Amino acid sequence: MLKGVKKIRWTGKGTVYTNRSIPNQKLIIAPDQWVYFEVGEWFPGTTAADKKKNMTWFRLGENRRLEFFKKSIPSDECYACQITRKKCGSYLFYVEACLSGIKDPKNNTGLYVGGYCPPKVVSSQWTLDEPGNDTQLTINNPTEYGRALKLHLETEGLNGNYCTVVVFNAEVGTDLPLKKTYRVRCVNGEIDVNIPAADTMGWNTEIGFKQAKEQFYIQLKSDGVNGYIPDAKGAFMHATHLYLNNKIGTFVQKTFGTAVKTAKTGKAEVSIQKFGCGFERIWISDRGADVIVFDHKKELNYAKSITKFKFDLKVYYDTDQSVIKSEAKPVLDNLVKFLKLSPGTPMLIESHADIRQGDAYNQNLSEARSDAIHSYLNTHGVTNKITSKGLGESESRQYIYLDKKDTHEHKMNRRSVLTFFTPALNPLLYNTIVPTNESPVSMDFNVVNFKIDNCIYDKGDKRRHVTDKVFYKELTNEGAVRTVGKDISVSSGMFKSNVFSDMEEMILPIVMTPGKASRPNSFEYYINCCNYFPDKTKPTILILAYSDAVWMLHAQYDYQEEFFFSSRGTTQRVTMVKGIDTIYNKAKPYLDMYFRAVKIIPMMMVTGFVQELLVGYIKDQSNMYSLGYHQRWNWTGGLYNGYGRQKDYTAEYRIAVEVAILTLTVLVIVVEVLIMILTAGESAAAKLPRLKKLIKGVQEAQKLKKEIEDLGFEFIFPQVAVNRGFYYHKGKDGDIYFMIEENVTANPLIEIKYEKKFTLAKRIVADLYKKTKEEKAAQTDEEKDKEGKEKAVVGKGIQDLLEKMGNDASLTLTFSGKISAGYSVKFAIPVNAGYLKKGPVTVVNRLNKALNNSSGKIVSGEKIVGKVVLEAKGRVQNQFWAPVRKYLPSLELNAGIKLNIESYISHERTYGVDIQMNPFYKDMIYFSGIKGSVMISLSTKRGNDKAIDIIKPEPMNFVLMDPETITVADVKLY
Repeated sequence: MLKGVKKIRWTGKGTVYTNRSIPNQKLIIAPDQWVYFEVGEWFPGTTAADKKKNMTWFRLGENRRLEFFKKSIPSDECYACQITRKKCGSYLFYVEACLSGIKDPKNNTGLYVGGYCPPKVVSSQWTLDEPGNDTQLTINNPTEYGRALKLHLETEGLNGNYCTVVVFNAEVGTDLPLKKTYRVRCVNGEIDVNIPAADTMGWNTEIGFKQAKEQFYIQLKSDGVNGYIPDAKGAFMHATHLYLNNKIGTFVQKTFGTAVKTAKTGKAEVSIQKFGCGFERIWISDRGADVIVFDHKKELNYAKSITKFKFDLKVYYDTDQSVIKSEAKPVLDNLVKFLKLSPGTPMLIESHADIRQGDAYNQNLSEARSDAIHSYLNTHGVTNKITSKGLGESESRQYIYLDKKDTHEHKMNRRSVLTFFTPALNPLLYNTIVPTNESPVSMDFNVVNFKIDNCIYDKGDKRRHVTDKVFYKELTNEGAVRTVGKDISVSSGMFKSNVFSDMEEMILPIVMTPGKASRPNSFEYYINCCNYFPDKTKPTILILAYSDAVWMLHAQYDYQEEFFFSSRGTTQRVTMVKGIDTIYNKAKPYLDMYFRAVKIIPMMMVTGFVQELLVGYIKDQSNMYSLGYHQRWNWTGGLYNGYGRQKDYTAEYRIAVEVAILTLTVLVIVVEVLIMILTAGESAAAKLPRLKKLIKGVQEAQKLKKEIEDLGFEFIFPQVAVNRGFYYHKGKDGDIYFMIEENVTANPLIEIKYEKKFTLAKRIVADLYKKTKEEKAAQTDEEKDKEGKEKAVVGKGIQDLLEKMGNDASLTLTFSGKISAGYSVKFAIPVNAGYLKKGPVTVVNRLNKALNNSSGKIVSGEKIVGKVVLEAKGRVQNQFWAPVRKYLPSLELNAGIKLNIESYISHERTYGVDIQMNPFYKDMIYFSGIKGSVMISLSTKRGNDKAIDIIKPEPMNFVLMDPETITVADVKLY
């Protein structure tokens, strides 16, 4: 006689839609509220003792095979059931109870329970149909025609309904939908539509005239519902954020399995969770500096991989069975732990059968296997979003077999594949600057608290993560690109590894990265774990090792002091090539022979003399130039106070350097001579002391005796020193920059001195003989000589007259300009911006990083000074009548005044980056004000007695205008 539960019933507690329900068969309830069930009838063979036993309650899927809930409770307690709005729809759950703990597939002892609420679309998302890609497509992230798309809708009141998705082009209008529609079933309140690439290619043809960017949206229909499904606001247009650029993308046709049934349960992914095996921290000791490259508490600081990592676990079955084997349960139990730690991770179950039965049988068997895995996870408390499919034999390995013996291929075909995608971090980038392999740097690594107890892979799986070794891969450029891969033993989480850079010459000191040295050696360390770095094909730590070389260029002109490049605070003294002694000494015997030969020929004598003078002049001038170019690397311990290797390019290529100096010297001379010729000898350059020697030599050779008139200006020409350094620098942000540092000093760059003193007598004579330019040009040499003699006679007469009157005055005009340049500029060029941790890699991003790490200040001049000196004096002398003069000495009164006024202006330009990361330059002018001094003197003297000061000649200072700093320009560069 049967015993146990014959039928369950609704207790009457909870809201039920009786008009949608069928008594003793189907109950439709209101959403988001509890409805309670109890045993309504027992089979006759059930004893009183049986009725007091615990009851096992099941909530099954509509096929009564998939288990959503299973729990044993006392028989006198009710079972509570709730259906969310998302689960409302035509889908019916089956609720039953039993004493045995085994569901009853034959008798209808339970009730079908469903929920009802008005249907609506809650949310929508477009993505590219690619594994692990969940980046939403929007107006700012459009795609192209010919790309496979995936539409995901979250709904209410549609669970289990068959729905039709209609796609519209926004430019065409709602009355003209695209031809192809998509019919899918809403599972677990979600609608997923896979749109093949061929369909989006067809849209390109169907919509005709296209704009640069076209907008698309969808409308949704459902069986059993009149009209289109609205959203919460009553609108019928959904998923309006799909935009396609007017171009064709990569055409990829995705193929799908032949599964006919799909089941989904659980929560959608909300956030990234920690799961499985992992470690807490990784730190690297680099020459005594400990750097934490990973800390599990700062997960959000690290860049995540664009694509997620795919886990796939396999469970195998016996022939014709869907029961989970005992050896598979540890794998599933481990999976349960993992999914509970990461409830936001969705999972797909796909089950298969071998090929020895018919299609229908294998389809049903594969679905039963998926339901078995799905039920196991559900009843063990997994709440993740799980999708299960049965694929029959559609994706099983097909081959010809002679009998139905159970071969290895059949066993591999009888499987369930559990697939899920998890977020993963990008490799941890660590940049360093190190010597070459001649002096490698030994780095210590420490992986703190690495535990693999929760590793998702079974102990027998070769993919299982390990703690006793690290796979290491070395990619270097030394000699030729080579790759070395090996395992490094790990003890207590610690291991060592040598890191080194490669070296290549940079022949020309130009503004660019130096060839192979700009391509760092790459050292990869695979410390993989489920949590953050699950992919064994990608490294956990990537060390990029850049060269510690410093390339230095020094150039000087007529500079006598020390001015060497300073590398990281240490002065780098080097030797330089000065002049052209090597070339000259090699050529001198031949030059001497040549000059002796040409001087023998009378008509060539002058030419030879001039040529000999010119060669000597060029040699003298070349000694003003010094050049040096050096490369130093393999610095002691990574510090910059001692280098292991040096290459002196100027010594190695001395002839080439001297040729460069010679060429520069000759070019400068040619330019100066051209200026002199074009200005008829009147240019300032023609008055320069270093050209006077050449000019006088040429004039002497040509028997020209005309003197060069000195206008009173004295030019002091440049004494310049330049050094430029190239090197790699690790910034505070951890990124590597190729630094170009230039330092220049010119003291002076140019200096001009001019002073003219005019006395009153000379000024009067000048006015008496004042002539126009035309009159001066018309004068003959005889007339000029005659006028000069007359000026001398007249000037002496006027001076004697003024002295007798006791008066004289002088005016001194002084103009002195000294322009000196001294600047130090650093340009920082990011060399691995592709690994920027924050923000996209854009031109502005790279420019900001470059300018933020660059600096410079250019100071133009010390000062340019103007000065005026006015000096006047007077004398009054009383002479007595001659007969008594010897008894009464003369009385003399002397008075004087001297006035000085001066002022100067200097200019400064500063480059930098403001706090908003905007590059700028600022021009500043400093005005010294107008300052001066006056000195008045008054003294008296009788005869030959000592003069007595009535007013002592002491200067009195005054200020006419105060100093001021003026910002001329503050310019943002973008």
